[in-house]
Amino acid sequence: MAEALTGSEHLGNEAARRRVAPPRRASPAVEYPDNDGEPMETPLHYFAGVYAVTVLMRHFGKAMHFGANNGVYYKKDDVNAVVVPDVYAVSGKPQTVEDWYFLWEHALPPTSCWKWRPRPPISATRWPSATSTPASG
Repeated sequence: MAEALTGSEHLGNEAARRRVAPPRRASPAVEYPDNDGEPMETPLHYFAGVYAVTVLMRHFGKAMHFGANNGVYYKKDDVNAVVVPDVYAVSGKPQTVEDWYFLWEHALPPTSCWKWRPRPPISATRWPSATSTPASG
């Protein structure tokens, strides 16, 4: 049986290992969640996010940082001071892979943030029930 690789051993070379940073904590006392616990609402939301990041990366290259569905923390040591956009862009920061975006570490706020809004649920207020009668006119 093949032995499972741990850490960055599966990356194959030292240069690749240096590019992938291990998850980090900004403060030893605070554990920052890397997302809001909410999945992208539908497959359409997921594909819209993937498409948006792909198009933005192709257009702007590695000169900008793009993130998707992860926490953007704006106050140190406060896990509630966070926004979780579906996609965001940071001008002036090169592209990196991060589970979090700490504003106090980068000193550059997101230039743009996008949050896909789900459609409202179909309800009795939108669709007439089988027992309703047309309004007389």
